[in-house]
Amino acid sequence: MVWPFENNTKKMEKRLAKRSLAADRGRNMVAVFTIGLAVCLMASVAFIYSAMHESTVARLRGQYQSGCSELSYEDIERLAASGRFESWGYEGDGGNIRYADTSITVHFYDEGMRELMRVEPITGAYPKKENEICVERGMLRYLNMPEETGQSLRLDMGDGEQEYIISGILEKENTSRQYDLYISEALAAKGGEKPFTIRFRMKGGDMEQPEHLRTEIKLFYEEMGIPERVTFYSSTYFDLNDIYLGSDMPVYGVALLIAVVCAVVIYNIFYISVMGKLREYGRLKVIGTTPRQLRRVVKYERRALMCVGIPAGMIGAALLVTVLYPGYWNWTRNLQYAAFIIAITVIMVMAATRKPLQLTGKVSAIEAVRSNAYQAVSERHFRTGKPSQPLSVFRLACMNFTRNKRKTALTLISLGLTGVLTACISSYAASVDVEELCRSGFGDGGDYIVDVEDYSTSPVVQRDGLLNRQMREKMLDLPGVDYVTSWSRVDCKVAQSPDDESIYIVGGYTREQMEGYGENDEILEGDADYDALLENDGILVTRDGENLLEKLYHLKLSMGDTVTLQSMEGVSKDYTVMGIVDYRKGSGTYASFVLPEEELGTLYPGIEDFTSFVNIHVTQASDEQRQALYKLVDDPRAVIMALTDMMELTETSLRNTLLLMYGMVGFIGLFALVNLINTLMTNLLTRQQEFGIFQAVGMTDGQLSRMISTECLCYMGVTVLFTISIGTLCGMGTVQLFKKMDLFGKLTYHFPAAAMLIFAGVLFAVYLLFIPVAIRFLHRQTVIERIKVID
Repeated sequence: MVWPFENNTKKMEKRLAKRSLAADRGRNMVAVFTIGLAVCLMASVAFIYSAMHESTVARLRGQYQSGCSELSYEDIERLAASGRFESWGYEGDGGNIRYADTSITVHFYDEGMRELMRVEPITGAYPKKENEICVERGMLRYLNMPEETGQSLRLDMGDGEQEYIISGILEKENTSRQYDLYISEALAAKGGEKPFTIRFRMKGGDMEQPEHLRTEIKLFYEEMGIPERVTFYSSTYFDLNDIYLGSDMPVYGVALLIAVVCAVVIYNIFYISVMGKLREYGRLKVIGTTPRQLRRVVKYERRALMCVGIPAGMIGAALLVTVLYPGYWNWTRNLQYAAFIIAITVIMVMAATRKPLQLTGKVSAIEAVRSNAYQAVSERHFRTGKPSQPLSVFRLACMNFTRNKRKTALTLISLGLTGVLTACISSYAASVDVEELCRSGFGDGGDYIVDVEDYSTSPVVQRDGLLNRQMREKMLDLPGVDYVTSWSRVDCKVAQSPDDESIYIVGGYTREQMEGYGENDEILEGDADYDALLENDGILVTRDGENLLEKLYHLKLSMGDTVTLQSMEGVSKDYTVMGIVDYRKGSGTYASFVLPEEELGTLYPGIEDFTSFVNIHVTQASDEQRQALYKLVDDPRAVIMALTDMMELTETSLRNTLLLMYGMVGFIGLFALVNLINTLMTNLLTRQQEFGIFQAVGMTDGQLSRMISTECLCYMGVTVLFTISIGTLCGMGTVQLFKKMDLFGKLTYHFPAAAMLIFAGVLFAVYLLFIPVAIRFLHRQTVIERIKVID
């Protein structure tokens, strides 16, 4: 607001700001680049998170909601003719087969099912004839077969070994040696009178609450005469929705970190700019310009830079996300992120330029007669009262390095932060042991796992004695096997469960395994006494840190509650909760309840051995050993997993995670390098007169080059020392923190020598590039031209 008795100087202030911007294009480019890069990085993180969120939501919403099995063609046509489905498809289950040392799951999917299940693209054609199959590309690669269609493969699909023609290749990378194989509808139809299963999505189901939708589907089944025993519901759609979607807090945390780093650079840029223009501001003071008007000039400059940098960064991030995640742009969510990023960027720039603005307002008219923009700072610094000392190239470089401690400190902080983050990430990468990491989550730390996963067939498999004592003794006789551990479990329904169809895993522990709860301090409440549980019909409830029983199944149990277990064969019995325990690693699939092993026979009479999960520990794993195990356990109902397969998958995942983290550090390092280059170039601009005077009194070009090189090396040396000292401590602290959290198995700290050498190498490369540019820049003018006072 302009009062009636005041002069309106806004036009003049804008004109001065425009001229200042036009006269300092280098600084403007650096500032716009820094602001734009910060906004682009923050917006990219936010928009990519939003796109991943949308992708997850689309995947969840695109999942089938329910389905039913044991259907004929007539049943499928009758269900589809109801007009209640939004999308649907049918499949045939060919079971599991073995080929060499691989496990293969056989499917038939019609076109609707392939879309519903989001099957990867197929090169070639989907099988149409009985003797045609479609296999994964990773399987062909592992078997050293040509990656092309038309070749034959002999397989035993359950009716003897036959020759099949590969009509299509599934574009799916897989190193686990557990593959999917697709067969034709003609072959799947030979699987019995009712060989098909349908999966579907109800019309308007996305608009309903999960409980209402489940009730509607259940009523639909009753109307269509589908027995409840053959129906099922997607746990991914109904139960895991909240777990997958996550929180937005990491996005805001990353944005704040980037904003802080960017603020340091922006502060340095504006501080150096203001210090370089003190003479100009002093002259304006002489002709009557007020401090407020000077501050408004700088504010106009600040606003102009933000008006260019922020939109450029936003557009760059939007284009990046559009290319990486086409079709997953959410305007509502992204506008919220954009508003937050713009607000935090404006606040960051305003905070970063607060001190330079204060310096602008405090400038005095006497600054107009100074011959160097840093003269006042230099005089305050060097009037120490100390006796004069002989000058040398090294001493001059050190004096220049410490001339403006604040500017130097800000530059070193930004470089040091990059070094510390690099040290933390590389320390983790160097200290993690992939084998130990995988062992910590691979059963009880063995080398092979033999598991019966399908709950619908596990009682049959247990009754057949697939993993009984005799089989385990044969496993123990395999070459190189040290010992074998086994765990028992069954599948039951729980009468108290909110969902009648939910299947719960019940572990059956031996006396020694039960005693392990006390030895490992895993008893949270009550007791885990084997004999007491047997005598009093007691049961243990598993409650880990995630409390999956309550989160997934919405079943909350306390000490003394009654739990009614019903086996898949219809046997029921009531149990009393006598203890609450933590999840036992190594026992296989998460067991919601635990009973004494003898008690499993009550729920499933007639089964002598309930073993369904075996850990095999070996002296040294080998391909011959693996093949011998596959040959021994040749029943496809048993799934064999090797630690080496898990290690390959983990290494790939770890590599991708580290690349993402190093990418973030790279962006932050880019800010730091921009800050460093801006500082060094500004030093050259403001000290041209000094360099000219030095050369006028005898300093050679070689000495001048060494002085500038030494000053640059001071920045590099301090940064490297800071990184090695503070970064090493922070790296050790990061490893210890992860070790205490027990997230990544056994961690042993190793100094990340390779990463530190690369970091130092990047700094040295900047040094090598900067020195020739600096010398060439100084040689553009003669010594006389540099000595002249620049007006």
